[in-house]
Amino acid sequence: MAALVPLLLAHLLLCVHGATVTSVATPPPLPVLPVPSYAQLRWQLSEMALFLHFGPNTFTDSEWGTGHADPSVFAPSALDAGQWARIAAQGGFGRVVLTAKHHDGFCLWPSALTEYSVAASPWQGGAGDVVAELAAAARAEGLGLGLYLSPWDRHEPVYGDTIAYNEHYLGQMTELLTRYEIQINRAPTNSHRIHQSLLPFSSRSLVWFSDPEVLLRWDMFRITAPSKASKDFQIPDFQRVGQNMGNACMGVDQMLHHRSLPRVQRQISELKFHEMLQGITNSTPEARPPPRGEHEVFFSDDMEAIHQRVELHLVGYGDVEEVWLDGAKGDAKKMDYMFDAWFSLIHQLQERVVIFSDAGPDTRWVGDEAGVAGYTCWSPFNKSSVTIGHTTAEYSSSGDPFGQDWVPAECDVSIRPGWFWHASEKPKNVTTLLDIYYKSVGRNCLLILNVPPNSSGLIADEDIQVLQEFTEIRRAIFSQNFAANATVTANSVRGEQDNLQFAPSKVLEDGIYSYWAPQEGQTCWEMLFDLGQSTSFNLLQLQEPIQLGQRVIEFHVAILVDELWQTIVEGTTIGYKRLLLFPVTESRYLKLTIDSARADPLISFFGVFMDPFSSIHSLQNHVKPPRTNSNEVTMLRMAHASVNKSIDAM
Repeated sequence: MAALVPLLLAHLLLCVHGATVTSVATPPPLPVLPVPSYAQLRWQLSEMALFLHFGPNTFTDSEWGTGHADPSVFAPSALDAGQWARIAAQGGFGRVVLTAKHHDGFCLWPSALTEYSVAASPWQGGAGDVVAELAAAARAEGLGLGLYLSPWDRHEPVYGDTIAYNEHYLGQMTELLTRYEIQINRAPTNSHRIHQSLLPFSSRSLVWFSDPEVLLRWDMFRITAPSKASKDFQIPDFQRVGQNMGNACMGVDQMLHHRSLPRVQRQISELKFHEMLQGITNSTPEARPPPRGEHEVFFSDDMEAIHQRVELHLVGYGDVEEVWLDGAKGDAKKMDYMFDAWFSLIHQLQERVVIFSDAGPDTRWVGDEAGVAGYTCWSPFNKSSVTIGHTTAEYSSSGDPFGQDWVPAECDVSIRPGWFWHASEKPKNVTTLLDIYYKSVGRNCLLILNVPPNSSGLIADEDIQVLQEFTEIRRAIFSQNFAANATVTANSVRGEQDNLQFAPSKVLEDGIYSYWAPQEGQTCWEMLFDLGQSTSFNLLQLQEPIQLGQRVIEFHVAILVDELWQTIVEGTTIGYKRLLLFPVTESRYLKLTIDSARADPLISFFGVFMDPFSSIHSLQNHVKPPRTNSNEVTMLRMAHASVNKSIDAM
């Protein structure tokens, strides 16, 4: 067998056409449009989210509340959002998504726009806020926060009046996305005078101090304006404010939306406060009034009156990473939802958010509630060809290789038969969850798994047990990549055969930011993997660097048996991640062939694993996937080429 290796390498090199040698670095290939935004890319990398359906339905044993349940039914005896967040973090989930308001209209935060909320419940004497507790718990665990705000509201009297209800809905959305307030518990006696001295810097002054940790605001008001200053926080001056006080004073509207700001109580010593004030006088000209030679003396005099620490308490939900819009309307009154206005407001108030609905704009419903994506699943999608509430399951599931928009799919499924907790229901078993994982995350989607808290306000022990098993078997499967130390060769490499930047070995590195790239203009793309010894396996993982677009249309993987290549699995799309399960096989050599692609294919990861847990009936690749029409492949490549020509002509 060893003597065969040179022949295999020679076979690969037969497909190389005119490799050129260059003494300078070769740039990355052009992206294939569309490509994900920063928020979409961050969303995709998180892979899984934990959905939390919780509300009066939890206590009334119902799925769709009527909106008439008495608020007193909401009475969890041991609600612990910290438990929810810990379970999510331990299970490898990247964010938690809470039903802040379901179809019954009951709000899990004390909304000022309705009497139907936690404020009217006996929980915490009407002073509780489930959203705030989960937001704090998520931050503590390093998780993202998502919020579900049902468009359908069966309690709100103005529902059915298009103008009045859209105003109501936008008002509640604004509450959720801008619920910020600073409280000064003990302020200096001369705080008003100090505030007046800061007014020339900004009409509503806020001072930022050191690494970022301190906020000062002297006038009390609720924030409603969106952030406009994200780039300002990326400049070196802001990275080390203690060394350089450039741009040290900015408007409160901007500063309170800075995502890295800890939403916790802070204390400022007199010394730090004095240093901060002195720093303002040395800040950039744009951030200070013309020097009059009086600031330093004025501030020093005022410092004599500051004899106590200033405590600042910032109340807020913080960065919201996803807003989830459910399309259910049931027997609701006929009215129009002003989606464009909703989307604009959400993106204004949370610039890094992704918005989910059955038609985007940022992520799309996969078309079922089983957590299963199409065997072919494109992130490109045409938003212009669909409307919310009128998408087809087939289009949602498969996406569109000709799509002009990047709208990746999200697979929603509940661990139990229902979405809310019911004492009579039991959770799915661990192998079912694993199969769902392969058919969601493993098909270029994000899995949002609903695990509803029970009537005590806790995730049930039996659900926790299944989640722990789910985590353990994924860890057992993916902890040993048989290709980790493989020798990898390819029939071409971008730039030149020994170009390390795009070398075949890059596919052995975790993540999507390093990748193998072939020479331009090839029609044959192959990679050979030598595992070093004969190995048994039944699971492959492939990834594309989706930041440069989704490219692969079809591929297959073969193993060497008796000096002949035998195909073990065929696939269509790859995208962010593709997991392919098949009957156990054994070989030392594998060959990946990209059969067709929208443009030169790029592969960021190739892994070989053994899954001893999945039963044969759940294998997803026995049925040969549908072949893409050759004319369609040609059209896709021509479309990409025309985009490149347009760019060249600019």
